[in-house]
Amino acid sequence: MSTTPSSGTEPAITATDLGKVYRGEHQNVTALKNLSFSVSRGEFFSIVGPSGCGKSTLLRIIARLIDATTGDFQVNSQDQGRPENSVVFQEHALFPWRTVQDNVEFGLEMRGVPKQERSDTAQDYLRKVGLEGFENLYPHQLSGGMQQRVNISRAFANDPEVLLMDEPLGALDAQTRFVLQEELLRIWNEENKTIIYITHSLEEAILMSDRIGLMTSQPGTLKDVYEVDIPRPRTNKTRNRADFNELHSELWDSLEEEVQASMELRRAESQ
Repeated sequence: MSTTPSSGTEPAITATDLGKVYRGEHQNVTALKNLSFSVSRGEFFSIVGPSGCGKSTLLRIIARLIDATTGDFQVNSQDQGRPENSVVFQEHALFPWRTVQDNVEFGLEMRGVPKQERSDTAQDYLRKVGLEGFENLYPHQLSGGMQQRVNISRAFANDPEVLLMDEPLGALDAQTRFVLQEELLRIWNEENKTIIYITHSLEEAILMSDRIGLMTSQPGTLKDVYEVDIPRPRTNKTRNRADFNELHSELWDSLEEEVQASMELRRAESQ
């Protein structure tokens, strides 16, 4: 198993022996153990694994929302004036009292970017996700898919070194999810951002990613990393390719073992 990119480019993120223990009054829970990997600059790296394996915990550590118990990670910044990361969660987390335009501008506003510049940037990204003309609406006036488009626009507009995405499309209906997958790929291709993407969908991971990290059941560590050697650009028609389905089958065979182990752990805990 290689946890490093094959391209040889400078890593944007390097994690070494990460571990996380949640300490409780009666019991400690080890969420992550000895997890190491690196992600190249501009790479789309997805992480899949059984429920409860620590995927979201890993993302929150990299986002510096929580601390690792052991190990270390590094984000190799190219520009100290840019934010290190932006996070997109499954729930849109928009400010209900701010318009669509003001939501997208929020990160830029906090950084002191001049009003006209942040307005132009917000409008550019809203156009890219098909929300031109919706700038003055409020989140409650939008569908779930449109709200998540605003969330994605806000993340890209803030121009972070790394985008961290935790099931950003998981709550959407299938049709909206397919549309946003293609839009996200198109913007990523234009922006050349480094993305770490958490998903439960193997199809989504294969469609989007350069590489896919598969995590074990709790305590989560990296079981294997898969190169996605499928030509880009990719669209939803890519799902019909033989190599797409071969990789899907290979991933599922390995993931199924971890799902079964996770289910056995849950049964043991409930007894």
